[in-house]
Amino acid sequence: MNSDKGAILVTGAAGDIGGGIVRRLAGAGYRVIGTDISPARRDTACSTWIEADLARPEGRAAVVGGVEGTLRGFVHAAGVILTQSLAEVTDLDFDLSHAVNVKAAFFLTRDLLPRFTNGSSVVMIGSVAGQRASPENLVYASTKAALRSAASSLAVALAPKGVRINVVAPGLIETATSVESTKALSRLRSTSRDDVWRARIGGIPQQRAGSVADVANAVSWLISDESGYVTGSTLAVNGGLMAGS
Repeated sequence: MNSDKGAILVTGAAGDIGGGIVRRLAGAGYRVIGTDISPARRDTACSTWIEADLARPEGRAAVVGGVEGTLRGFVHAAGVILTQSLAEVTDLDFDLSHAVNVKAAFFLTRDLLPRFTNGSSVVMIGSVAGQRASPENLVYASTKAALRSAASSLAVALAPKGVRINVVAPGLIETATSVESTKALSRLRSTSRDDVWRARIGGIPQQRAGSVADVANAVSWLISDESGYVTGSTLAVNGGLMAGS
């Protein structure tokens, strides 16, 4: 491992994408503080773990209170995705999705400001769903659109403090979540999972799903000083999906 480059807070660190980001950043020499509603995974590379529910104010307060010293960066990878029809959406679905996907990102960024220094970088995990219509992930798409807007405004607000804010917007990534969403889409479309997966891949110019490493590498670059003149931006990691649509 490289020499210590500072501390990074990663939410959703027990998930596939969050865990991949943790491993990538730890391998690059950062000390990673991981947080999730779940216990730490066995393969976690976190130096510190905070088990917390980010949908609740006390959960967010526990995360902020558990961070000591300065932060080199903050990655909001926690998220709720519900693949469902419009008729199936409940108030609870709507509120939970926005609480974790948007509200937590906003308030954690604000409340962690005393921990950031000139040069700190915040990366929020968005989605291609926030940039186009996504009727079978309607609530999720709305949260990612809101997150992208919030990140842009925060980038302008925090630029005088030397804090950068950017979004990484993945397309289809091979994770347990994508397996579950494919299963749900199969039910909603009354077709086989294989047909759904082929359709999802078929719209991607590179003709493949992305990997967790693809997302983690993009995050690592935005955290690093190599992207020092990049803020208020959305980095697409989607195999050309939007360009080809």
